[in-house]
Amino acid sequence: MRGKKEGMIVGFVSGLFMDVFYGVGSMIGAYALIYLLIGYCNGFFNRMFFEDDIKLPILLISASELVFGLCNYIFLYMMRSKFDFWYYFWNIIVPELVYTIIITLFLYPLILYVNQRLDDDEKRGAGKLV
Repeated sequence: MRGKKEGMIVGFVSGLFMDVFYGVGSMIGAYALIYLLIGYCNGFFNRMFFEDDIKLPILLISASELVFGLCNYIFLYMMRSKFDFWYYFWNIIVPELVYTIIITLFLYPLILYVNQRLDDDEKRGAGKLV
């Protein structure tokens, strides 16, 4: 919603939290890098974003979840010689994708409200001299 830079920051911080709490062994930064890149790519679409239209956010979230699932498959399963892609796709990626879309439908109004509040605060703060 807010551009490439903010997308990268939010992606990196979210990925870092995932690394700390659900990290892959001793490797910290893998999820942070994946989420940073996904956040950056999603930031390209901020000019196409309309607050009352939920289709673009759902499409971007779906694509992001798919990319994240494929990266997880490559780095966590394929590198350990587990090559059953279709099993992983239908039993891990697709259920996570459906779950994420359902959760998005409920959380989108809250996220939109927070974004509007941040925009309002920025507009009010822009007129003040510090």
